[in-house]
Order: sequence, then structure tokens, then C-alpha cells
Amino acid sequence: MPARRSLKDRNKAAITRPVEVPTVEPVDEPTVEVPQQSTAAPVAEVPTAGERGAPQSVTPTAVEEPAGITEPGGVARRPQALPAGTARLGLYLRQATLEGAKSAYVADLDALADPPTSFARWIAAALDAHAGRTPADRAKLAQAHPDPEEGKRGVNRAFILPVDTIATMEETTGIDRRAGRMQSVSQLAAEALRIAIEEARQRNGGSLPVAPRRLPNKPTR
Repeated sequence: MPARRSLKDRNKAAITRPVEVPTVEPVDEPTVEVPQQSTAAPVAEVPTAGERGAPQSVTPTAVEEPAGITEPGGVARRPQALPAGTARLGLYLRQATLEGAKSAYVADLDALADPPTSFARWIAAALDAHAGRTPADRAKLAQAHPDPEEGKRGVNRAFILPVDTIATMEETTGIDRRAGRMQSVSQLAAEALRIAIEEARQRNGGSLPVAPRRLPNKPTR
């Protein structure tokens, strides 16, 4: 059995004993995230088209017109340049009216002292003459020269006419409308041609020749 230590020895041992430090668990500090600065250049936000502030284009879109027209067989031709003061007028006509106008034009080449030198000029003269009549005269002549093919399908044809003639025809449709006759430019033109055909027939002795497939222009007498 070990000898019992004296009070002096126990006090001395307590003084020299190493002090135990309690273990402390580390406490994680909250992490603060610092946003990184981007090195890329900032991109401007572009508003969607139609929104306020959307940039408007100031550069017109160029439309390229065809340099020429290719015919069957690969032959190219340039578009026809219209003479100054003229424009194309599209008309919807019955076949009998169109063919009758061609025959009347051919007959007038000999019946008139100063005939129109092209089919388009003959048509323009017929339209001008009809537009120069009063609304009452046009209505009366229209009843006397009805469309022989009323109800049948027609054909679309474009004619190069003076711009003054085209403008006068458009004005005349308005004049007739206010007088109680509703009709389009094509209907008014067909009416004018039927009257001109009959006048040419009377000048030619009551008949009209059969028009050739290719109408003559500027014929010599």
C-alpha cells in the first residue's frame, strides 16, 4: 500500500500540474458572397419592335426590278417603256366587243379622213367621245347598244392610253353615279366601244371587215 502523501506534497503537485484547456469546437462564420465583376462589355437592351422606344429603321428597303423579261426559247427582252403622258389601263371586255372594236379600227383606217394610227388610239378616241357626252345621252345610247354577250365571261386586256383619257373615264364614272347609273370603268369603256363599233359599221356601209390577227399600225394609204 503506497504511503499517504502529506498535505504539503499534495499542494505542491497541484501547483505544478498542467492546466487542461477545454476543447472548443470551431464555429463556422457566415460566408458573405461578393458578386464578381464581369469583364465583358455591357450589352444594351434593345426594345422589341412595336414597343415604345424601339429603334425605327430609316433605310428604305430597295426593291430590285427585273432587268428584262425572258420569253419562251430563252430570248430576253427589256420591259416596254411607256411613252410620256401615257399609262396602262386594264379593261374587262366581252370577246365580241373586243373583236368588234378591232374590226371597227380596221374599217376606220379607210373610212376616216384622219384615222387613229393604232388600235390603242382608236380606243382612246372612242372613250373620249363617250365621256364628252352628257349623262342622259350616255344612258340613252347604252340602252340602244346593249351588250350582246351579257352574262358571258369576258377577257382582261391592258391598253396604253393617254393619262388624260384614263382620268376622264374615272371622273365620268363618278358623274354617272351621281346621275343614278352605277358602273365601273370597264363597263363604261365597253359601252363606249359598242357605240363606236356601230358608228364605224355605218361609216363602212353597214358591215365590218374581219380583223387580221396582227393589227396594222400607221398604215399607208
